[in-house]
Amino acid sequence: MKTDALTRRIRFAKPQPLDHRIEIGAADIAIFDDLQRHGHLPTDILYLLTKHKRGNLQAHKHRLTQLYNGTIDGKRFLSRPQQQFNNRDARYQPIIYDLDYDGWDELKKNEMLLRFCPDRRDPMIHRFFAATVSASLELRASDYAVRYIHEEEFGRRIRSANRAIALAGIPQRKVIPDFRFALEYIRNPGFRFCAVEIDRNTESGERKNKEQTSIEDKLQGYDQAVSDKTFKDQWDVPNLTVLIYTTNERHAQNILGLVKRLRNPKRFLVCSDPMFAIRWTVPRGPLPVEEWRDFTGATVNIFEH
Repeated sequence: MKTDALTRRIRFAKPQPLDHRIEIGAADIAIFDDLQRHGHLPTDILYLLTKHKRGNLQAHKHRLTQLYNGTIDGKRFLSRPQQQFNNRDARYQPIIYDLDYDGWDELKKNEMLLRFCPDRRDPMIHRFFAATVSASLELRASDYAVRYIHEEEFGRRIRSANRAIALAGIPQRKVIPDFRFALEYIRNPGFRFCAVEIDRNTESGERKNKEQTSIEDKLQGYDQAVSDKTFKDQWDVPNLTVLIYTTNERHAQNILGLVKRLRNPKRFLVCSDPMFAIRWTVPRGPLPVEEWRDFTGATVNIFEH
């Protein structure tokens, strides 16, 4: 690849030629695993997750391009979700990557495929928002010397990839978080188990008719699961905190207003950041995930126990 004096790819250079062969190393496997565990992620966050295995950001970017372009015999390890290019600022933002077939195949060869983490089938931007929050939580946990426990460990514990909580006494009613995780506190031993709801403010706050879903419905479902201790029976965990991540401060306040009406408001925390509003942008680093607010308006750092 032709580069300038700062090792940046020359914009008007010919496309990088395809390789005859790509040797997959430990740093590449780490990238594949992070994409498998979290979902779509941008260049910069992938680098932060794997920089202990690849020391240079420019080398990391070049390698991602190489893994995306693949080889002359058709092997391709990474893909770039096309929806990202509908964003008007796409040319000026980090590229978002996902696994392609041969990336999955490398994980299979190394016996690293997740068995108890359900597939995500929701819209790309919603998945990307959830993946970025998940990766940000893992990165910040390491800063606090707290162990981030991925959803795969939940499923392995109960031998099931089902993340839904069926609500007692209500046929066909369940709550399904966007993802789950846990934090293990090392200095002051203990665990916090969390269900995460990603809210881009595209649903109504309160239900207007029987066919419409709302944030209020979801909150009431989690509230019942806590009151009936259904989550303990179905997930085999001793406690549950529901985290709602949304896109602006005003909507966060509206959600907290709904939380105040619940029987167990202490179990809910809310955080907001405008990065994934209607005109969304690709983050160049972790989202703010340390400080959340409870129903009283007090700030809670989830990494402190």
